[in-house]
Amino acid sequence: MIIATVDIGSNATRVVLVKGEPLDSKNRQNLILKKRFALRLGTDVFQIGHISSEKMQQVMMVFKEIKDYFYQYKVGKYKIIATSAFRDAKNHKQLVQEIYDKFQLKVDVIDGKEEARIISSSLLRRKLAPATHSSLLMDIGGGSLEVSIANDEKIDFVTSLNVGTLRLIEDIGTGQLRKDYYSMLDKIDNIFLTCPPPKKKSIILGTGGNFRRIGRIRKLLLGLPEDDLILRKDVPTLIGMIMDLDPEHFMKAFAMKEENVPVVLPALLMIQRILHFWPANEIVIPKISLNHGLVDELIIG
Repeated sequence: MIIATVDIGSNATRVVLVKGEPLDSKNRQNLILKKRFALRLGTDVFQIGHISSEKMQQVMMVFKEIKDYFYQYKVGKYKIIATSAFRDAKNHKQLVQEIYDKFQLKVDVIDGKEEARIISSSLLRRKLAPATHSSLLMDIGGGSLEVSIANDEKIDFVTSLNVGTLRLIEDIGTGQLRKDYYSMLDKIDNIFLTCPPPKKKSIILGTGGNFRRIGRIRKLLLGLPEDDLILRKDVPTLIGMIMDLDPEHFMKAFAMKEENVPVVLPALLMIQRILHFWPANEIVIPKISLNHGLVDELIIG
Protein backbone atom coordinates (compact mmCIF):
# COMPACT_ATOMS: atom_id res chain seq x y z
CA MET A 1 0.00 0.00 0.00
CA ILE A 2 1.18 3.52 -0.82
CA ILE A 3 1.20 5.97 2.10
CA ALA A 4 1.03 9.76 1.63
CA THR A 5 1.64 12.59 4.07
CA VAL A 6 1.26 16.34 3.57
CA ASP A 7 2.66 18.95 5.96
CA ILE A 8 1.21 22.43 5.35
CA GLY A 9 3.77 24.59 7.11
CA SER A 10 4.19 28.34 7.42
CA ASN A 11 7.10 28.34 4.96
CA ALA A 12 6.22 25.50 2.61
CA THR A 13 3.92 22.59 1.98
CA ARG A 14 5.73 19.25 1.81
CA VAL A 15 4.39 16.06 0.26
CA VAL A 16 5.85 12.58 0.78
CA LEU A 17 4.71 9.30 -0.77
CA VAL A 18 6.24 6.04 0.44
CA LYS A 19 5.73 2.30 0.23
CA GLY A 20 4.03 0.90 3.31
CA GLU A 21 7.11 0.97 5.54
CA PRO A 22 8.47 3.61 7.93
CA LEU A 23 10.88 6.09 6.39
CA ASP A 24 14.51 5.54 7.27
CA SER A 25 16.83 8.54 7.48
CA LYS A 26 19.59 6.58 5.69
CA ASN A 27 17.81 4.12 3.41
CA ARG A 28 15.49 5.96 1.02
CA GLN A 29 14.46 2.95 -1.07
CA ASN A 30 10.89 3.11 0.18
CA LEU A 31 10.53 6.80 -0.82
CA ILE A 32 8.43 7.17 -3.97
CA LEU A 33 7.90 10.93 -4.18
CA LYS A 34 9.02 14.01 -2.30
CA LYS A 35 7.78 17.49 -3.25
CA ARG A 36 8.05 20.94 -1.71
CA PHE A 37 5.81 23.89 -2.56
CA ALA A 38 7.02 27.29 -1.30
CA LEU A 39 3.59 28.72 -0.46
CA ARG A 40 4.81 30.95 2.40
CA LEU A 41 1.39 31.18 4.06
CA GLY A 42 3.03 32.83 7.06
CA THR A 43 3.86 35.96 5.05
CA ASP A 44 0.12 36.64 4.94
CA VAL A 45 -1.02 35.34 8.28
CA PHE A 46 1.69 36.87 10.48
CA GLN A 47 1.13 40.28 8.86
CA ILE A 48 -2.62 40.54 8.21
CA GLY A 49 -4.08 37.70 10.31
CA HIS A 50 -5.62 35.68 7.49
CA ILE A 51 -4.78 33.84 4.26
CA SER A 52 -5.29 36.19 1.32
CA SER A 53 -7.47 35.24 -1.64
CA GLU A 54 -4.33 35.05 -3.81
CA LYS A 55 -2.67 32.60 -1.42
CA MET A 56 -5.87 30.59 -1.15
CA GLN A 57 -5.86 30.17 -4.93
CA GLN A 58 -2.24 29.02 -4.78
CA VAL A 59 -3.13 26.49 -2.09
CA MET A 60 -5.95 25.11 -4.25
CA MET A 61 -3.60 24.80 -7.24
CA VAL A 62 -1.11 22.88 -5.08
CA PHE A 63 -3.84 20.57 -3.82
CA LYS A 64 -4.95 19.86 -7.38
CA GLU A 65 -1.41 18.62 -8.01
CA ILE A 66 -1.42 16.66 -4.75
CA LYS A 67 -4.72 15.02 -5.66
CA ASP A 68 -3.23 14.06 -9.04
CA TYR A 69 -0.30 12.39 -7.24
CA PHE A 70 -2.72 10.49 -5.01
CA TYR A 71 -4.57 9.21 -8.08
CA GLN A 72 -1.44 8.47 -10.12
CA TYR A 73 0.23 6.42 -7.38
CA LYS A 74 -3.02 4.89 -6.03
CA VAL A 75 -2.52 6.17 -2.49
CA GLY A 76 -4.22 3.87 0.00
CA LYS A 77 -3.80 5.87 3.19
CA TYR A 78 -2.94 9.49 3.87
CA LYS A 79 -2.54 12.13 6.55
CA ILE A 80 -2.65 15.89 5.86
CA ILE A 81 -1.78 18.25 8.70
CA ALA A 82 -1.54 22.03 8.90
CA THR A 83 0.55 23.86 11.49
CA SER A 84 1.31 27.37 12.75
CA ALA A 85 0.14 29.67 9.93
CA PHE A 86 -3.09 27.69 9.49
CA ARG A 87 -3.67 27.72 13.24
CA ASP A 88 -3.43 31.51 13.37
CA ALA A 89 -5.37 32.28 10.17
CA LYS A 90 -8.86 33.59 10.92
CA ASN A 91 -10.18 32.01 7.72
CA HIS A 92 -8.48 28.62 7.96
CA LYS A 93 -11.78 26.75 8.45
CA GLN A 94 -13.02 28.13 5.14
CA LEU A 95 -9.91 26.88 3.33
CA VAL A 96 -10.08 23.45 5.00
CA GLN A 97 -13.68 23.13 3.84
CA GLU A 98 -12.86 24.23 0.28
CA ILE A 99 -10.08 21.64 0.05
CA TYR A 100 -12.47 18.93 1.21
CA ASP A 101 -15.34 20.04 -1.05
CA LYS A 102 -13.18 20.17 -4.19
CA PHE A 103 -10.74 17.30 -3.64
CA GLN A 104 -12.33 15.16 -0.89
CA LEU A 105 -9.12 15.49 1.14
CA LYS A 106 -9.32 16.00 4.90
CA VAL A 107 -6.92 18.50 6.51
CA ASP A 108 -6.26 18.32 10.25
CA VAL A 109 -5.10 21.57 11.87
CA ILE A 110 -2.92 20.45 14.78
CA ASP A 111 -1.63 22.45 17.73
CA GLY A 112 2.04 23.06 18.47
CA LYS A 113 2.32 20.48 21.22
CA GLU A 114 0.97 17.78 18.94
CA GLU A 115 3.48 18.83 16.30
CA ALA A 116 6.30 18.57 18.86
CA ARG A 117 5.04 15.18 20.03
CA ILE A 118 5.02 13.74 16.49
CA ILE A 119 8.57 14.93 15.79
CA SER A 120 10.01 13.78 19.12
CA SER A 121 8.31 10.37 18.88
CA SER A 122 9.90 9.91 15.45
CA LEU A 123 13.36 10.67 16.87
CA LEU A 124 12.91 8.31 19.81
CA ARG A 125 11.56 5.53 17.59
CA ARG A 126 14.80 5.71 15.58
CA LYS A 127 16.88 5.86 18.80
CA LEU A 128 18.46 9.16 17.75
CA ALA A 129 18.22 10.74 21.22
CA PRO A 130 21.05 9.00 23.13
CA ALA A 131 20.16 7.53 26.53
CA THR A 132 23.50 8.83 27.82
CA HIS A 133 22.38 12.46 27.40
CA SER A 134 19.59 14.86 28.26
CA SER A 135 18.42 15.69 24.74
CA LEU A 136 16.71 18.92 23.72
CA LEU A 137 14.70 18.08 20.59
CA MET A 138 14.02 21.22 18.62
CA ASP A 139 12.27 22.14 15.37
CA ILE A 140 12.38 25.75 14.14
CA GLY A 141 9.61 26.54 11.68
CA GLY A 142 8.38 29.65 9.99
CA GLY A 143 5.71 30.26 12.60
CA SER A 144 6.59 28.27 15.69
CA LEU A 145 9.30 26.65 17.76
CA GLU A 146 8.68 23.10 18.96
CA VAL A 147 10.70 21.88 21.93
CA SER A 148 10.82 18.52 23.71
CA ILE A 149 13.22 17.15 26.31
CA ALA A 150 14.14 13.46 26.33
CA ASN A 151 15.83 11.51 29.11
CA ASP A 152 16.41 7.75 29.17
CA GLU A 153 14.64 7.36 25.82
CA LYS A 154 11.39 8.93 26.95
CA ILE A 155 9.91 12.43 26.67
CA ASP A 156 9.84 14.45 29.91
CA PHE A 157 8.66 17.79 28.52
CA VAL A 158 6.89 19.08 25.41
CA THR A 159 5.97 22.63 24.43
CA SER A 160 5.48 24.94 21.47
CA LEU A 161 5.97 28.68 21.13
CA ASN A 162 4.66 31.10 18.50
CA VAL A 163 8.11 32.34 17.55
CA GLY A 164 9.43 31.38 14.12
CA THR A 165 11.63 32.64 11.32
CA LEU A 166 8.83 34.35 9.37
CA ARG A 167 7.46 35.99 12.51
CA LEU A 168 10.83 37.69 13.07
CA ILE A 169 10.94 39.21 9.58
CA GLU A 170 9.39 42.54 8.63
CA ASP A 171 9.99 42.24 4.88
CA ILE A 172 10.34 38.80 3.32
CA GLY A 173 11.77 40.32 0.15
CA THR A 174 14.77 41.94 1.84
CA GLY A 175 14.94 39.75 4.94
CA GLN A 176 14.77 42.83 7.15
CA LEU A 177 14.12 41.89 10.77
CA ARG A 178 11.20 43.37 12.68
CA LYS A 179 12.05 46.27 14.95
CA ASP A 180 10.79 44.28 17.93
CA TYR A 181 12.47 41.01 16.94
CA TYR A 182 14.58 41.00 20.11
CA SER A 183 11.52 41.15 22.36
CA MET A 184 10.05 38.26 20.35
CA LEU A 185 13.21 36.27 21.07
CA ASP A 186 12.68 37.05 24.75
CA LYS A 187 9.62 34.79 24.64
CA ILE A 188 11.97 31.82 24.22
CA ASP A 189 13.24 32.47 27.76
CA ASN A 190 9.86 31.37 29.16
CA ILE A 191 10.39 27.82 27.87
CA PHE A 192 13.51 27.38 29.94
CA LEU A 193 12.00 28.93 33.04
CA THR A 194 9.40 26.13 33.08
CA CYS A 195 11.18 23.11 31.63
CA PRO A 196 13.21 20.67 33.74
CA PRO A 197 17.00 21.25 33.69
CA PRO A 198 19.21 18.60 32.07
CA LYS A 199 19.81 15.56 34.28
CA LYS A 200 23.07 14.60 32.60
CA LYS A 201 25.40 15.69 29.81
CA SER A 202 23.25 17.52 27.27
CA ILE A 203 22.85 17.62 23.52
CA ILE A 204 20.49 19.29 21.03
CA LEU A 205 18.86 17.54 18.08
CA GLY A 206 17.64 19.99 15.43
CA THR A 207 15.10 18.78 12.86
CA GLY A 208 13.59 20.36 9.78
CA GLY A 209 14.70 22.44 6.84
CA ASN A 210 16.17 25.35 8.78
CA PHE A 211 18.70 23.16 10.58
CA ARG A 212 19.63 21.24 7.44
CA ARG A 213 20.13 24.54 5.63
CA ILE A 214 22.38 25.92 8.37
CA GLY A 215 24.35 22.67 8.45
CA ARG A 216 25.14 23.02 4.74
CA ILE A 217 26.06 26.71 5.13
CA ARG A 218 28.36 25.90 8.06
CA LYS A 219 30.11 23.25 6.00
CA LEU A 220 30.78 25.64 3.11
CA LEU A 221 31.54 28.80 5.08
CA LEU A 222 33.87 27.18 7.58
CA GLY A 223 35.33 24.57 5.21
CA LEU A 224 34.27 21.62 7.35
CA PRO A 225 33.70 18.01 6.25
CA GLU A 226 30.25 17.40 7.76
CA ASP A 227 26.88 19.15 7.34
CA ASP A 228 24.98 17.34 10.10
CA LEU A 229 26.52 19.15 13.07
CA ILE A 230 26.63 22.68 14.50
CA LEU A 231 28.97 23.49 17.38
CA ARG A 232 28.12 26.10 19.99
CA LYS A 233 31.18 28.12 19.02
CA ASP A 234 30.07 28.18 15.36
CA VAL A 235 26.83 30.10 15.94
CA PRO A 236 28.14 33.66 16.59
CA THR A 237 30.69 33.19 13.79
CA LEU A 238 27.97 32.18 11.33
CA ILE A 239 25.73 35.07 12.38
CA GLY A 240 28.52 37.58 11.80
CA MET A 241 29.48 36.13 8.43
CA ILE A 242 25.90 35.90 7.16
CA MET A 243 25.06 39.46 8.19
CA ASP A 244 27.90 40.62 5.92
CA LEU A 245 26.56 38.81 2.84
CA ASP A 246 24.08 40.41 0.44
CA PRO A 247 21.17 38.18 -0.66
CA GLU A 248 22.41 37.69 -4.23
CA HIS A 249 25.86 36.60 -3.04
CA PHE A 250 24.15 34.38 -0.49
CA MET A 251 22.15 32.51 -3.14
CA LYS A 252 25.15 32.00 -5.40
CA ALA A 253 27.54 30.98 -2.63
CA PHE A 254 25.24 28.31 -1.21
CA ALA A 255 23.14 27.38 -4.27
CA MET A 256 20.11 28.38 -2.22
CA LYS A 257 16.61 29.16 -3.42
CA GLU A 258 15.70 32.82 -3.15
CA GLU A 259 12.76 32.18 -0.82
CA ASN A 260 15.01 30.43 1.73
CA VAL A 261 17.63 33.16 2.08
CA PRO A 262 15.68 35.48 4.45
CA VAL A 263 14.97 32.77 7.07
CA VAL A 264 18.56 31.72 7.78
CA LEU A 265 19.52 34.64 10.03
CA PRO A 266 16.31 34.47 12.12
CA ALA A 267 16.86 30.72 12.63
CA LEU A 268 20.43 31.34 13.83
CA LEU A 269 19.26 34.08 16.20
CA MET A 270 16.75 31.66 17.71
CA ILE A 271 19.44 29.00 18.09
CA GLN A 272 21.74 31.52 19.76
CA ARG A 273 19.06 32.43 22.30
CA ILE A 274 18.36 28.77 23.09
CA LEU A 275 22.06 28.14 23.67
CA HIS A 276 21.99 30.80 26.40
CA PHE A 277 19.90 28.36 28.42
CA TRP A 278 20.63 24.81 27.27
CA PRO A 279 24.23 23.81 28.07
CA ALA A 280 24.95 21.78 24.95
CA ASN A 281 28.19 22.10 23.03
CA GLU A 282 26.77 20.67 19.83
CA ILE A 283 23.62 20.43 17.76
CA VAL A 284 23.16 17.20 15.83
CA ILE A 285 21.05 17.46 12.66
CA PRO A 286 19.36 14.14 11.90
CA LYS A 287 17.72 13.85 8.48
CA ILE A 288 14.29 13.61 10.06
CA SER A 289 11.21 15.78 9.52
CA LEU A 290 7.59 16.02 10.61
CA ASN A 291 6.65 13.85 7.64
CA HIS A 292 8.72 10.96 9.04
CA GLY A 293 6.58 11.05 12.16
CA LEU A 294 3.36 11.23 10.16
CA VAL A 295 4.38 8.19 8.08
CA ASP A 296 5.24 6.31 11.28
CA GLU A 297 1.82 7.00 12.77
CA LEU A 298 -0.02 5.91 9.63
CA ILE A 299 1.88 2.62 9.52
CA ILE A 300 2.60 1.81 13.16
CA GLY A 301 -0.24 3.69 14.83
